[in-house]
Amino acid sequence: MTLQGSTENHRAHKITHRFAQLRNTPPELWPIFGVLMVGLGAAVYTVANKLRTDPHLRLYPSAYSGNKPSRNSEDHKH
Repeated sequence: MTLQGSTENHRAHKITHRFAQLRNTPPELWPIFGVLMVGLGAAVYTVANKLRTDPHLRLYPSAYSGNKPSRNSEDHKH
């Protein structure tokens, strides 16, 4: 039982250590982080909106037609 308790304490220490490192970042970098987060959020929103609303996006595979002529075949008429 003491082994599991020590690993949980180690994990908690690791997380608090990461937060302490985050607090030590220079304040000049916070605006850059903010701009990056806004940009990433806008990119995710744009891609999700495009995937959700594009009428030309093929969501499912088209039905297979085994005897469909190729575009380069001679019997293909324009």
